[in-house]
Amino acid sequence: MTEFAYAHASDADLRSLAEDCATQRAGAQGHTVGFLYVTHPLAGALGDIVDILKARTGVANWFGTVGMGVCATGAEHFGTAALAALTCRFADDAYRIIGPVNTPQEAG
Repeated sequence: MTEFAYAHASDADLRSLAEDCATQRAGAQGHTVGFLYVTHPLAGALGDIVDILKARTGVANWFGTVGMGVCATGAEHFGTAALAALTCRFADDAYRIIGPVNTPQEAG
Protein backbone atom coordinates (compact mmCIF):
# COMPACT_ATOMS: atom_id res chain seq x y z
CA MET A 1 0.00 0.00 0.00
CA THR A 2 1.17 3.52 -0.78
CA GLU A 3 1.46 5.80 2.29
CA PHE A 4 0.63 8.93 0.30
CA ALA A 5 -0.84 9.17 -3.19
CA TYR A 6 -0.53 12.37 -5.16
CA ALA A 7 -2.12 13.46 -8.42
CA HIS A 8 -2.60 16.60 -10.46
CA ALA A 9 -4.36 17.58 -13.68
CA SER A 10 -5.04 20.70 -15.72
CA ASP A 11 -6.57 22.14 -18.87
CA ALA A 12 -9.49 19.76 -19.22
CA ASP A 13 -13.19 19.79 -18.40
CA LEU A 14 -14.26 19.41 -14.78
CA ARG A 15 -15.12 15.72 -14.93
CA SER A 16 -11.92 14.84 -16.80
CA LEU A 17 -9.79 16.70 -14.24
CA ALA A 18 -11.34 14.89 -11.29
CA GLU A 19 -11.36 11.50 -13.04
CA ASP A 20 -7.72 11.91 -14.07
CA CYS A 21 -6.67 12.65 -10.49
CA ALA A 22 -8.65 9.68 -9.17
CA THR A 23 -7.01 7.36 -11.71
CA GLN A 24 -3.48 8.59 -10.92
CA ARG A 25 -3.79 7.38 -7.32
CA ALA A 26 -2.79 3.78 -8.05
CA GLY A 27 -1.93 1.82 -4.92
CA ALA A 28 -3.90 4.09 -2.59
CA GLN A 29 -6.28 1.51 -1.12
CA GLY A 30 -7.48 2.20 2.39
CA HIS A 31 -6.79 5.92 2.37
CA THR A 32 -9.12 7.87 4.64
CA VAL A 33 -8.27 11.55 4.10
CA GLY A 34 -7.78 13.70 1.01
CA PHE A 35 -6.29 17.16 0.54
CA LEU A 36 -7.44 19.09 -2.51
CA TYR A 37 -6.07 22.29 -4.01
CA VAL A 38 -7.76 23.90 -7.00
CA THR A 39 -7.15 27.04 -9.01
CA HIS A 40 -9.62 29.90 -9.00
CA PRO A 41 -11.34 28.92 -12.30
CA LEU A 42 -12.58 25.76 -10.50
CA ALA A 43 -13.78 27.50 -7.32
CA GLY A 44 -17.45 27.28 -8.26
CA ALA A 45 -17.14 23.57 -9.02
CA LEU A 46 -15.32 22.53 -5.85
CA GLY A 47 -18.34 20.64 -4.50
CA ASP A 48 -18.73 18.71 -7.76
CA ILE A 49 -15.02 17.86 -7.82
CA VAL A 50 -15.14 16.54 -4.26
CA ASP A 51 -18.23 14.47 -5.09
CA ILE A 52 -16.43 12.84 -8.03
CA LEU A 53 -13.29 12.18 -5.98
CA LYS A 54 -15.31 10.69 -3.12
CA ALA A 55 -17.13 8.35 -5.49
CA ARG A 56 -14.03 7.28 -7.42
CA THR A 57 -11.53 6.99 -4.54
CA GLY A 58 -13.64 5.88 -1.59
CA VAL A 59 -12.05 8.69 0.47
CA ALA A 60 -14.92 10.31 2.36
CA ASN A 61 -13.13 13.20 4.09
CA TRP A 62 -11.59 15.94 1.95
CA PHE A 63 -9.94 19.18 3.03
CA GLY A 64 -8.59 21.89 0.79
CA THR A 65 -8.59 25.34 -0.61
CA VAL A 66 -8.79 27.50 -3.71
CA GLY A 67 -5.81 29.53 -4.83
CA MET A 68 -4.47 31.50 -7.76
CA GLY A 69 -2.22 28.64 -8.79
CA VAL A 70 -1.30 25.03 -8.18
CA CYS A 71 2.29 23.81 -8.07
CA ALA A 72 2.78 20.14 -8.85
CA THR A 73 5.67 17.84 -9.66
CA GLY A 74 7.32 19.43 -12.66
CA ALA A 75 4.39 21.76 -13.34
CA GLU A 76 2.98 25.10 -12.27
CA HIS A 77 -0.56 26.10 -13.22
CA PHE A 78 -1.77 29.70 -13.10
CA GLY A 79 -4.82 31.22 -14.75
CA THR A 80 -6.10 27.86 -15.94
CA ALA A 81 -8.28 25.14 -14.47
CA ALA A 82 -6.02 22.83 -12.45
CA LEU A 83 -6.13 20.72 -9.34
CA ALA A 84 -3.78 18.76 -7.12
CA ALA A 85 -4.89 16.04 -4.73
CA LEU A 86 -3.10 14.07 -2.03
CA THR A 87 -4.58 11.17 -0.11
CA CYS A 88 -3.32 9.24 2.91
CA ARG A 89 -4.46 7.10 5.80
CA PHE A 90 -5.12 8.59 9.23
CA ALA A 91 -6.76 6.86 12.16
CA ASP A 92 -10.28 8.14 12.80
CA ASP A 93 -9.20 9.75 16.08
CA ALA A 94 -6.14 11.45 14.54
CA TYR A 95 -8.03 14.35 13.00
CA ARG A 96 -11.20 16.37 13.43
CA ILE A 97 -13.34 17.97 10.74
CA ILE A 98 -14.38 21.57 11.27
CA GLY A 99 -16.82 23.51 9.14
CA PRO A 100 -15.74 25.57 6.14
CA VAL A 101 -14.25 29.01 6.66
CA ASN A 102 -15.36 31.46 3.99
CA THR A 103 -14.58 34.87 5.47
CA PRO A 104 -11.81 36.33 7.65
CA GLN A 105 -14.37 36.85 10.41
CA GLU A 106 -15.18 33.12 10.49
CA ALA A 107 -11.50 32.28 10.89
CA GLY A 108 -11.41 34.16 14.22
